[in-house]
Amino acid sequence: MIESFRIQNFRCFADLEIGPLGRVNLIAGKNNAGKTALLEALFVYTARAERPSRWLDLVARGPRARSSTTPSVENLVDGIKWLFRNRQHAPEICITLEGVPQGGKANRVSAHLSPVQSFRQIPGPGDQGWQGAQVSQFLGEDTQQDDLLIEFLEGDQVSRAKIHLASGDLASHTELRGQGESLPCLFLPPGSKPNEKDLTRFSELKAEKRDRAIVEALRLFEPRLTDLQILVPPSLDASLHGEIGIGRMLPISLMGDGVQRLTSILMAVIAASGGLLLVDEIENGIHHSVQKQVFEVIAQSARENNVQIFATTHSYECIQAAQAAFAGEHANDLRFHRLEMVKGELLKAFTYAHDVLQAALDMEREVR
Repeated sequence: MIESFRIQNFRCFADLEIGPLGRVNLIAGKNNAGKTALLEALFVYTARAERPSRWLDLVARGPRARSSTTPSVENLVDGIKWLFRNRQHAPEICITLEGVPQGGKANRVSAHLSPVQSFRQIPGPGDQGWQGAQVSQFLGEDTQQDDLLIEFLEGDQVSRAKIHLASGDLASHTELRGQGESLPCLFLPPGSKPNEKDLTRFSELKAEKRDRAIVEALRLFEPRLTDLQILVPPSLDASLHGEIGIGRMLPISLMGDGVQRLTSILMAVIAASGGLLLVDEIENGIHHSVQKQVFEVIAQSARENNVQIFATTHSYECIQAAQAAFAGEHANDLRFHRLEMVKGELLKAFTYAHDVLQAALDMEREVR
């Protein structure tokens, strides 16, 4: 787990420090306070230098992607440049993401854009010093090119990666030096629903007879549910179905947004074992009356799978439900963080311990 996190020159953040962090971190703040940007920073931080493609995944398929269609190379290049605060991406300006792991020393991911000359052939898989490189096409005279240079520093070990960006082509290269393995990390945008990967995860749970916990959790929304199965109806793709005693199994897509949202979250917790799960607007589709029980289920699954969760919310009821769910022996597992603009200039994070948050809620203070 990460005990604290610092962001510099990324998205809307000039310099943000957040911590101490808990097993589950609930993040609030007004619109444009940087809640989603914080999740994005964590997403690329966990890539270290081993998974540079996460930077491209963020701008291609992340929460800010404008459509589900494959983005053009030009849009990817532009998206990478917008990761820099105020789009200031001169070679001397660096994105810095620094985390302090539990019981360890700070490690740092840094990235900056460096212009390169035209007429350059990108190294191929056989070239010395490069691992897993892709061969790019020869680039034209008028092509604008940049390298996103990524460095991961852990103790005295340095790992480096490079993403070559050009308006006519794009190739990703990784140069491995020392340590720098990526952490498991999944990002669930608002309204996310179970997908093909979730079916694979559920199949593994079913084979290991560990699916009952999922069934019991979903009974919060559908009390009649007794079993889950993956079925392939005629002319349709495989999907998750539930037994609710109506004569035939019902697709969970017809059981409401709450069932789908919780299924997606629990499958993601399992997939992110040993790493991080990032959930944007965690309360989406979940009625306030069951949010406390939902947080209890999520917290239990996070502990069992050793996952650290970061989730954003706009809901006061969601904050109250999370606070109630973590009362007692697991009170320190929850940390509530509010992002706020200070003096109209810098975004800062204010962290509430369990007792401080409880006092604020008892006094009906606005903490969102």
